[in-house]
Amino acid sequence: MTEKLAKSSMEQYTILYPLARDASPWGTEKVDKLELTYNTWKDVVDDCRYFYKRDPFVATVINKIVDLSINDLIIHEGDARKSVKDIVEAIKSDLLMFMRSAALEYLLSGLVIPEITFENVGKPGLEELGIKRFSQLSLPTDMWLRDPSTVLIKSPLIGGRKSYFVKIPEEMRVFVSNEGKYSDGNMDSDLYQTLVKEMPEFVTAIKSGKTEILLDNPLVIQYRTLAGETYPTPYLMPGLESLRHKRNLRRMDYSLASRVITAIQLIKMGNDEYPLTEDNEDQLEELKKQMRWRNDLYNENVERIFQLFSNHTVTIEWIMPDVKVMLDDAKYKSVNHDIAIALGFPNILVTGETERSFVSDPQIATISPLQTMYRIRESIFPIIKRIIDTIVEDNKLGGSANVQFKPINMMASSQFVEGVKALFDSGNLSKQDFAAVFGFDWFGQVDKMQDEQVIVKEAGLKPPVKESPKPDSSGPKFIIQAKPDKTPEKAPAKKPAKA
Repeated sequence: MTEKLAKSSMEQYTILYPLARDASPWGTEKVDKLELTYNTWKDVVDDCRYFYKRDPFVATVINKIVDLSINDLIIHEGDARKSVKDIVEAIKSDLLMFMRSAALEYLLSGLVIPEITFENVGKPGLEELGIKRFSQLSLPTDMWLRDPSTVLIKSPLIGGRKSYFVKIPEEMRVFVSNEGKYSDGNMDSDLYQTLVKEMPEFVTAIKSGKTEILLDNPLVIQYRTLAGETYPTPYLMPGLESLRHKRNLRRMDYSLASRVITAIQLIKMGNDEYPLTEDNEDQLEELKKQMRWRNDLYNENVERIFQLFSNHTVTIEWIMPDVKVMLDDAKYKSVNHDIAIALGFPNILVTGETERSFVSDPQIATISPLQTMYRIRESIFPIIKRIIDTIVEDNKLGGSANVQFKPINMMASSQFVEGVKALFDSGNLSKQDFAAVFGFDWFGQVDKMQDEQVIVKEAGLKPPVKESPKPDSSGPKFIIQAKPDKTPEKAPAKKPAKA
């Protein structure tokens, strides 16, 4: 009996650290028999984008997370001038749209690289935005996100700061190298001169033959990234295996459906008693003629009922596959359950329905999605702060506005409302937080009430008077006792004494 040799230290090292063998971090371990392998991070992102576009459950969940997370912005003056608040209010819709795009990219790829261009906007442009106090301002005129598939991430040898490189597209390299001439021969000299003027280093790098350029952008945002890995793990990656399996099940159903559509119609003439002979072959030709007439002249005016005229020896049969597997939707329940678990979004928040495998209480079911939404807000909020700070600095306005996302209101139970009301009545909850629970901005409400008081006073209207509670008709609930008049009675005048 021969004894097995002990593994060398190098073999043990490769077992503990499989990445040391230059294996792809997006592949699967040996225990995985489903052959779900990815060679690059871009392949993972491509699958995430594909299922977001094609799978209805994935699209609904991600869209709901984005819409609930980026609901609205609450803007206060803070220590800035009122004009800063007005400027941010004027571009708020553009900011929200850009933040929703950033949140979507944050979930799909996990890598958000915003690019923001500031330009001077004249008085006509400011008036379109509703800004009338200034004749010119530096504002963000172009906000967009880089395609993460064109970005290379390299880990540092020392420290934790990563380097980001942008791959130069081939068409761009041809355009710059030919000084404004595209590969198809068309010229755009104006665009080339703009590149030379605004990005001279970029043009010089391309002409020197570089294919990658170091990206100097402090606003790069990454989703969860494991230690030892360079690229982030996309939000959809835990569900890709189940999504592919679901796609294969649908492919099976489509295959069966196509066979049903192209089912074989078998027409028999004659039997053992009355076989088809050469003398009555004309009957078969007549039958073929009737069938072809139906196919050649089919239009909306032709009846769906096929009237066939023949003798008693004709039989028509349909040869079709078994469609029980296609009609049974039980095969999707398990895979849909796994997808919902991977996304962390229960059915009760998607369709309003519950299953045995999910939480039936919507208040408990919102805990996990809320944490995901708060993480998205926390991650992309620096983009908003950088935009506002740049507006203040470039225009020398001074101070900074206080901007925050509107609270996410997903609580609607009576017990929760009563509990919040009890805290407020006992003085343990501020008015600002009490209004935020119901989705209102307390500072905004104060401003509105002050404006309303001015309007009411100028119009000569009486302010609303709070009515006192009326006693219930069923019986008195409390006793109203008249207060005694505490005014001292006048003493009777004394008669003057007689002399």
